Amino acid sequence: MLLQVRGASQRHLRTAAGTTAAEIADAAVPGGHPAGGSRATAGLQGGAWQSARPSDDDAPLAADADADADAAAKKSFPPPPPPTEGVNFSRTVTELEPGASLSLRFSGEGGECSTEDRYGNNRCHYNWGGTVEANFTVGLAGTLEEGDTLQGHMKVNYLIPYSFSCPVCGRDCVIRLPIRDLSWTFATPPCPIGPGDLVDGIVAPIGGKSPTDGIPVHIDGNFHVVKAGGRNIASFLVTADIK
Repeated sequence: MLLQVRGASQRHLRTAAGTTAAEIADAAVPGGHPAGGSRATAGLQGGAWQSARPSDDDAPLAADADADADAAAKKSFPPPPPPTEGVNFSRTVTELEPGASLSLRFSGEGGECSTEDRYGNNRCHYNWGGTVEANFTVGLAGTLEEGDTLQGHMKVNYLIPYSFSCPVCGRDCVIRLPIRDLSWTFATPPCPIGPGDLVDGIVAPIGGKSPTDGIPVHIDGNFHVVKAGGRNIASFLVTADIK
């Protein structure tokens, strides 16, 4: 989120009350400020409009403004809390083709989800030694066929780019991260799939300890379900923390 402050694109030499530039100049007091005016207004010097130079009296005001801006930034954009030990993840559905639907449910030993939206459970945490049980119902508006793919474009620890592409049906989907040989393999249904409801699930033990020896790993990026011809039918923003 960016804030922009735009200045006026034009300055008129005659005010709304009809005062001319020469009259303003005649009324100026020594020091370059028009009588009754602000130090931030423009003054007429040498026949040209110039921005008046702030005096030393303006310094405390500027410092107060900077402090207020810093406080507002800290209030609006708090730093993320350190990840809890285990696996933490959340998702945002950003696109579904017309007529499609999605429901996700997470359960399993050592895990819980703190929020829920129209697509199901979200903001989930699993302790080491737990098991992720993900059950999903996908209402397909069309058919998924051989050649359709799940594509991911992510960054690891905010800097390391990583992308993958795997089939949505007919063969296993394998995701390998470029850190400590982390990888996941998911079985996919036979091709073709749909249209209609696809009900399926994944059971994935996450291991008894951190594969990164407790070093925090942050992963975020976009996942897309893409038809063989290149048409995007679903998109998700996924964030995960491993510690």
